[in-house]
Amino acid sequence: MGASVEKKGSQKGSEFEKLVGEAFKYLNFEVEQLGQGTGREPDAIIKFPEEHIAFIVDAKAYASGYTLGTDDRAIKEYISYYCPKLKQGGFNKIGFIIVSNSFKTDLNDLINEITWTTDVKRFLQLTTEALLYLLAYKTKDKLTLSQIIETLITFNSVITKDRIIEEFGDY
Repeated sequence: MGASVEKKGSQKGSEFEKLVGEAFKYLNFEVEQLGQGTGREPDAIIKFPEEHIAFIVDAKAYASGYTLGTDDRAIKEYISYYCPKLKQGGFNKIGFIIVSNSFKTDLNDLINEITWTTDVKRFLQLTTEALLYLLAYKTKDKLTLSQIIETLITFNSVITKDRIIEEFGDY
């Protein structure tokens, strides 16, 4: 859906954000949907309370792939607002996830800055295909949320379906 060119703008973005949130629910995260219509907000906060883990999620529905523009300012605002709230709520492992059909630019400078200067421990770039493959492996192989998170946080670049297949294909 993120790659769709049939729907435009906010309608496509809103639908995509909801579906991304649903996918994380199926992975067994607690999902707080935010996003479109709620002001300048990330699209979701996903939590795994048993292990004190939370991620701020921003879903990007761009037909030609996500490229970092002025979004870095918004990402930093989300982090500065939500990290203290999450820490107050007992979450001491906080990450940030951008979900998009593809990534056109290298986000390494932004990722390094954020993980060095904020409470965000991991910054993940996750393709929508990779997210769907995670759901398939979770369903087929009964992966736990702990196993999924442990694997995701080991990746240092864009998480694609091929990387998910490589990691979970032999389960």
